[in-house]
Amino acid sequence: MQRRTFMAGSAAVLAGAVFPRVARANVPAPYSWDLQPPTTSREAFIKWAVENRGENPKLLAARWDRYVFLRANNDFINARNGRAFLLTPRDEFCEPHDFDRRCANG
Repeated sequence: MQRRTFMAGSAAVLAGAVFPRVARANVPAPYSWDLQPPTTSREAFIKWAVENRGENPKLLAARWDRYVFLRANNDFINARNGRAFLLTPRDEFCEPHDFDRRCANG
């Protein structure tokens, strides 16, 4: 075994032991490429996401509002980017102490 391979592997194992907490999204339903959230209205999107993914309606409303703002400013390169934005539960990547300030308020 080469020294470089050994050192890189050892560093990875050590990092896993020292930093066991890894950010993972807790999405109730598994991801699927054929998921297509409605983009016609806020209510339709929230209803779809609650039924199909079990997400919090309050957080979905904030996500929809951000989506509408970004779409109005032409910030999405194409429809796939908008779909990815709607399907990404950003609130799952917030620390508990930052949740109200950064995630729930948009």
